[in-house]
Amino acid sequence: MAARRPLGLLLAALLLQGAASAAPPVVTWVTPDLSNDTNNFGNHYLSFLMGRLPAFDHHVMQGSFGRVWHEMQSDRGGTCVFSALKTPEREAVAVFSRRPLLWPAYRLYFSPPHRAAFTPYLDGEGRVDLGKLTAAPLHGAITASRAYNSVIDAFINAHNKARPLDSLLSTRQILNLVRAEHLDFAFATSADIEQHDGSLDSLSIAGADAWNPSFVACTRDKTGQAVIAAVDQVFENQESWAEYVEPLRSVLPPADYAVVLRSKP
Repeated sequence: MAARRPLGLLLAALLLQGAASAAPPVVTWVTPDLSNDTNNFGNHYLSFLMGRLPAFDHHVMQGSFGRVWHEMQSDRGGTCVFSALKTPEREAVAVFSRRPLLWPAYRLYFSPPHRAAFTPYLDGEGRVDLGKLTAAPLHGAITASRAYNSVIDAFINAHNKARPLDSLLSTRQILNLVRAEHLDFAFATSADIEQHDGSLDSLSIAGADAWNPSFVACTRDKTGQAVIAAVDQVFENQESWAEYVEPLRSVLPPADYAVVLRSKP
């Protein structure tokens, strides 16, 4: 009996070692505070992805937009974000899903009584010329560390603005300040605005693309690449894709929602 005990202990140790080696890879989803997500879309996307990727052990870490990309650039493997604009700087540290989620173009939002204040800064087609807007003494704000698009980002980084932009953590907070007329303008998409919200007016932005492609992104380690490969498989299924983008149906005109539904890599 005593001779069997070491053998039993050895078998138990081997079984434990096998169980440990079979443990699913850990994935950390880094996300801004989803309580600031006006339409609660972020919770939907995150829950969808975690539910459709059962081969991974999912964890969630909340932080600012800046914290998201600080974590992506760190040595922490298996770090992912469910919605990311693709830029050359980000592609150096992250791998992106193939199929883009198309968000409506960013627009300049303001309180309706302030529309006339933007007239001097419009182009011939009634769009805001951000080159002209640099000379405006208007009070605007941006969401800290958020990447918008090349046109807006160039405006943000311009050093010759007549009035610097405020930088706040929450798009929802910024839009509320615009509604209260404590800010003159902000950049947002129609998906950031609650449906049937008549408290804000908006103008399109000259030179900006009609759509903003957003991707799932993960660190370039083995786990991150495995997550993106799995995401790509899920998104190839049109029924799964339709479920993923379903929340946008409530905020987009039918023709625009049809574009989102048909998006391809």
